Amino acid sequence: MGKIKSIFLSCQPAVLQALMAFIINNPFLAMDFDDFINTNKLKNNNKNYNIVIIDDRAVKNEELNQLIVDVSVVNEVKKVVFTSKTDKNYFNLLTNFCIDGIISAKEELSVLEKAVVKVYEGEKYFSEFINKITNSKITDYD
Repeated sequence: MGKIKSIFLSCQPAVLQALMAFIINNPFLAMDFDDFINTNKLKNNNKNYNIVIIDDRAVKNEELNQLIVDVSVVNEVKKVVFTSKTDKNYFNLLTNFCIDGIISAKEELSVLEKAVVKVYEGEKYFSEFINKITNSKITDYD
């Protein structure tokens, strides 16, 4: 597996601090951080990210859909939503936008590692918590 180039869009300092240890322990993963959601900036970036991880607490609900659509046109980048929400209808809405993964902020950060690898390899990944809320098993988890 090559190096996975990803960007984590969040405005939550605590999340970003926790992710720093995660990144240090996972040398196959290169992760940039941006706390200002600007899809034009992302489109014009020459880093060619494989995965964009969107912390949905960084945007208002009505902006999230547009962000997901905007990100979709960036070099066929994969999309993962990192969420603190627990609403089944919200998760179903996200799957309509061809999200490649949904990770609950209630889970360990090791779940994020699994998700990034699975999504990078072309699979869908919805964490155990998300599968329980939606009463379905969208994907396997360990």
